[in-house]
Amino acid sequence: MNRWITLAALVAALVLAVGTTWAAEGAAPAAKKINVVLITGGHGFNEPEFKKVFEGYDDITATRSDQKVGGEIFEDISNWSYDVMVLYNFNQKITPKQQENFLKLMDKGVGLLVLHHANGAYNNWPEFWKIAGVTYHFAPYEENGVKKERSGYKGNVKLKIHVADPNHPITQGLTDYDFVDETYCRTTIDPANHVLLTTEEPSSDKIIGWTKTYRQSNVCYLQSGHDQVAYQNPIFRTEVSRAIRWVAKRLPEAGRAGPARAARTVYAAPAKKPNVVVVTGGHDYEHKPFMAVFEANSAITFTHVATKDGEIFEDTTNFPYDVILLYNFGQKISEKRQKNFLALLDKGVGLVVMHHAIAAYPNWPGWAKLIGARYYLSDVEEDGVKHARSQYKHGVDIKVHVEDAPHPITQGVSDFAIHDETYKGYTVDPKVKMLMTTEEPLNNKSIAWVAPHDKTHVCYIQLGHDSKAYATKEFQKLTAQAIAWAAAK
Repeated sequence: MNRWITLAALVAALVLAVGTTWAAEGAAPAAKKINVVLITGGHGFNEPEFKKVFEGYDDITATRSDQKVGGEIFEDISNWSYDVMVLYNFNQKITPKQQENFLKLMDKGVGLLVLHHANGAYNNWPEFWKIAGVTYHFAPYEENGVKKERSGYKGNVKLKIHVADPNHPITQGLTDYDFVDETYCRTTIDPANHVLLTTEEPSSDKIIGWTKTYRQSNVCYLQSGHDQVAYQNPIFRTEVSRAIRWVAKRLPEAGRAGPARAARTVYAAPAKKPNVVVVTGGHDYEHKPFMAVFEANSAITFTHVATKDGEIFEDTTNFPYDVILLYNFGQKISEKRQKNFLALLDKGVGLVVMHHAIAAYPNWPGWAKLIGARYYLSDVEEDGVKHARSQYKHGVDIKVHVEDAPHPITQGVSDFAIHDETYKGYTVDPKVKMLMTTEEPLNNKSIAWVAPHDKTHVCYIQLGHDSKAYATKEFQKLTAQAIAWAAAK
């Protein structure tokens, strides 16, 4: 069996008899981790990308157990150590003895999460219908004298998913979203299931996510999860991590809502409060109301540092911060300080750039590349192209459109209006991932984005000129979520 072991899980891995440990990096919390066994087999999948779904959490550790026939893991449960079973297998056999042991685990309250094609995990076990609340039909059948077709599927479908129960711990705070995945149709779904997610997509059954209880266990089924497109979707990761906690009967903790980081596009709620340095200088601002935004954020600790020319990066030997939030403007930065800054990012320190910090270091050519945009403080010619000085205007009512609602920074934020300063005439790297835009004629279309970086998270949010902007609930939410996302390692 392949072994995927993070450094933090090395000691634990040495005592495992079978499987592969996928565990969070960093110091383990005092509370016992949820010990998850991921049961695979009978269906191909992208292992490297799928394993990332279970990485990055401080409270979850996952072990993969690949089944050749179907129920080998349930042959002997005398030393069973798992709190949760995640089924990701398909069309396998399970013996009567293994079935009996499976049910004994559920009598003990072991949680069960059934993912995607595992709606057809055990085709020879009628009881599985009662357990999972679904039957995948592998062949045509007859029901009450009516002939029925076998279940069907369709790949690479863009479907709109409706959150039917936004108050459940698994879906709390989520809004309707788009998703690209494989769909299933003509499965039989228990009407007694508690419905979480639905869709009107014609190629799919309407109900695609639910919970139930069976014997002493909590059970959840999520139809999503066919390939790396789904694996990398932050909403899928959020739902999976929350489902694991729910079936494990662990109450959700404050600030623990996010998916694990993978491909540096999504984040996990960190094991400790992020230590943030808020850097100002070179531009007037309303100090008390701006600092109040960070004081109100109980999920972080922060330090304010006012600089003239990047002094904070002069010696970064013992740099204590997880996130750098820049709110400075028009400052010089030496080559040494540039190199130290970049070295911090290469180590995984996150970067949030806000408002006028788009022009933080005009003497540093690499700054524009790093943040994905260049603001012109004067008329310039660049690569034979003339650029007029960028423009700004105070006190404009700006209508903001959320382009990427599922992203962790914008998750839960709907289109909104804000009284703020506009910027126009700056250039944006086409490689950035746009989060928010506006049709305001005094502003660039772009308002916020994620800039590409190989080793950390970098984002820019244009909003945030004065106390009127600071007081906007959307500004506060975006700032808090940008910090949380940037802090993910």
